[in-house]
Amino acid sequence: MSAKLKSFVGPLKWIVAILLLVFTIRSGKLDFEQLKIFVTSPLTAALCCAIAVVWYGTTFFRWKMLLKGQGIEITYKLAFQLGMLGQFFQTFAPGTLGADVAKALYICKKFPKQKVRALSSVIVDRVIGLFALLFLGALTFIASYEHIVQQTDKLIPLILSLGYLLVSIAGAGLLVLIFLPVVKKILDRSSGLIKNWKFLRSPLKQAKQVIQQYAERPGYLWLALFLSMCAHSMAVLVLYIISKQIFGPPPWGEIGGASFFLASVLGLTAMALPISPLGLGVGQVAFAAVFLAFGVGQESFGASIVTGLQIVTLSVNLLGAIFFATHKNEVAEMEALSNSGAESHSLSGTPQDA
Repeated sequence: MSAKLKSFVGPLKWIVAILLLVFTIRSGKLDFEQLKIFVTSPLTAALCCAIAVVWYGTTFFRWKMLLKGQGIEITYKLAFQLGMLGQFFQTFAPGTLGADVAKALYICKKFPKQKVRALSSVIVDRVIGLFALLFLGALTFIASYEHIVQQTDKLIPLILSLGYLLVSIAGAGLLVLIFLPVVKKILDRSSGLIKNWKFLRSPLKQAKQVIQQYAERPGYLWLALFLSMCAHSMAVLVLYIISKQIFGPPPWGEIGGASFFLASVLGLTAMALPISPLGLGVGQVAFAAVFLAFGVGQESFGASIVTGLQIVTLSVNLLGAIFFATHKNEVAEMEALSNSGAESHSLSGTPQDA
């Protein structure tokens, strides 16, 4: 992405976020008064932040293991430092240093002979994280299917369609993981078919190298999937704690445990779309709509709990300032690498944010 386009897209995302937030506030679906729990109940805030730190740490460990699956060893300390620095920059200095760009280029410099493998770990990290979220959604969709079909909200047909899509994606993804060696063979055979398409030779060769490494060590992908599911479950746990603190113990309307999990997963998936910074606005609209469709009974339920989650993640991201202050050399090196290399790399350089 060019510098001019970045300077346009960044402010546009904030405009979208602000407009969506204003919409949820004016429609009565977001009540900031309910978020006073972070002041009146500091123990709840501390517990949520502690869970979020473990959640973040789990995702950083996932990336470390995916690197190891490509034959690259780094310490967990370094993985955690790079992860927190990336979160800090991505949140409080958007456009200056992308979290994935920073990690990818920094690792590439440390392991110049394993550049493609290092970069692929960042891409696979994003893909596995998203797939795990969709996989959890598929499982909870199946578990809460009977409850969903009994609802009469106008969004139920859309939610059912999304649920069927989640199950399809989950099934296809599991088949790819199980038959990864077969995927490699298909890529091997495709080499001859595209020999005249020069622009595809290099990406295909690089993809084959990556798949071969993981096909020989599939346990790292399965471990990454498990860690991702744990991390997403911790995010839902934070949402549950916030819900209980604001609206009292469950049940909340007609929503059950599986439905709460599915509604949270659908909302988190919407927030993962690169529409607004940190899913601001998008999360409020998505959570409000889905939880109402599932029969929660209170208009402000979904938007309020996801706003609480965003307050927690912003607070934890702010902890990255500690690493920013104590690791000046790493920060300067990551910024220099990002500025010099972010514009000229594809798979052999910088992965795009998922």
